[in-house]
Amino acid sequence: MKTISPFIQHFLAAVAILSASYGLWLELDNFTWFQAYVLPQPVAVNLFDSLSIEAKAAFVYEPDIGRVLYAKSEHERLPIASLTKVMSALVASEFLPESTIVQFPDLPDRHYQLKDLVALTLISSSNNGALALATATQDSIGQDLVTAMNAEAKRLNLAQTVFTNSTGLDLNSGAAGSYSSVYDIAHLFVYILSFRPELLASTRFKEIEVPTVEGLRHRFENTNEILSDLPGLLGSKTGFTDAAAGTLAIAFDRGLNQPVVIVVLGSTESGRFTDVKSLVDTVIKTYLLS
Repeated sequence: MKTISPFIQHFLAAVAILSASYGLWLELDNFTWFQAYVLPQPVAVNLFDSLSIEAKAAFVYEPDIGRVLYAKSEHERLPIASLTKVMSALVASEFLPESTIVQFPDLPDRHYQLKDLVALTLISSSNNGALALATATQDSIGQDLVTAMNAEAKRLNLAQTVFTNSTGLDLNSGAAGSYSSVYDIAHLFVYILSFRPELLASTRFKEIEVPTVEGLRHRFENTNEILSDLPGLLGSKTGFTDAAAGTLAIAFDRGLNQPVVIVVLGSTESGRFTDVKSLVDTVIKTYLLS
C-alpha cells in the first residue's frame, strides 16, 4: 500500500476540522434560532408599573447606588406640611450646642435638653417643639431659623424647597407654610441619614418618654400609624394640613445595610400610610424576584 505523504495527511486533517466546526456552527445557529423563537423568554417585570397610589407625587430611591425604583411627579413643587420639621431639627441642631437648654413655649417651668426637644418634636410632630427650636436659635445666636432653613435647602441643592415657617402649618391666608418635592425630601433624608442619623432615631419607636430639666417625664407617641409594618425602619416623618393633605417620608433598610427612601406628597390623611405601605411591599417583592 502506498504511504500517504505527511502533507496530504495534514491537509485531510485540516479539512476534517473545518467540516466539523462548520457543522457545529450550523447547529449553534439553529439552536439560537430555536431559543429565540420557540423557547419561552424571561420577561423583566416591573411591579411598580401596575401600582396605584393616591398621592400626587411619590419617589422611591436607593441612595447607596443612586437608583430610582419609582417616580411620580418627582420634581413637582407641593406643600409638605410637617415634613418641614425635619429641616427645622437639622438646622437648629447644626447651629445650637448640644448642651443647649430650651424652654417649651408658654410653659416657663418646662425646659428640655436640645436632643430631647428634637426627639419629641419629630416623633409627635409637635408644633410647639418646632417653635421652641426657632426661638432658641434666635435667642441664642441671633439667627432666624427659617432663613437658615432656606439657606440650607439651597446649599443641599433642593431646588423646589422653600420654607415660610418652622412648623409647616398653613398660613392664615390658607397657603401652605412650606413647599418642596418628593425628590428634594428624599435627598434631605439621605443627607440626614449620612451625616446626622441620630436626629431621626426617635422616630423608629412607637413612643418615647422624655425628661425635662426640672425632672418631670412626659410620654410622646409616634404619629406614624404603620410603624410596625415597616421592616428595618431607619426614620420617618408624617405631615398633614388642609393645604398639603397627607404627606409621609420614611427610610428603611431592606437588608444588609441597603437603605431605601420613600416619600409621598399630596395623598389623603389615611392614604399616605397605605401608599407608603404599598411602595414598601413592592420594593420587597421586587428584590425577592431578582
